[in-house]
Amino acid sequence: MRLGERYGIASVYPDSQDIFQSVLGVESVNCKVLLEQLVRLGEQSSKDRDEIKAIIRMIGQNLTSKGPEDNLQEAIAELRAVRFLPVIGVDASPTYETPKGSFYVADNERYAAAFEGKVKILDFTYEELNSLYRFFDLLSLQGQYLSQHVETSTEAENLTRSESLTNHLRQRSHALSWYVW
Repeated sequence: MRLGERYGIASVYPDSQDIFQSVLGVESVNCKVLLEQLVRLGEQSSKDRDEIKAIIRMIGQNLTSKGPEDNLQEAIAELRAVRFLPVIGVDASPTYETPKGSFYVADNERYAAAFEGKVKILDFTYEELNSLYRFFDLLSLQGQYLSQHVETSTEAENLTRSESLTNHLRQRSHALSWYVW
């Protein structure tokens, strides 16, 4: 796999990893290398959206499987100043934001559908987000989750109480309580 000016060769030569790393001094692909590449890509005037998203997904998978590395703070600090996060704008135009930018992370499918075209939303599917939460924590994106900014309410007009439905619910309340427990 290509990472900017570098190539990942572990998938091509899986049995030779020790030789490449210990004898030849080849650096393995880790979060720090991926973050540095993300900084380089984010600083470019014309960005390759697919490559940026692929690297973000790789970082998320790496953090999920191995946990955070100790030496990431400097790379994360550099990344915070770069417009690298792929965002879909209000007019459906693809843009990029810094982690402090004005956008939302669509962590709820219903909210994502309801707010599509009304606010800027990070350009990842709900399924992809599952592996990206640790990375978003490192970037301090917790306050940008859409579900934290949405307040749900239910309103009804012309309410009339139905005795038959109320009795029906009362008869089944014991069974429902077992599901709640």
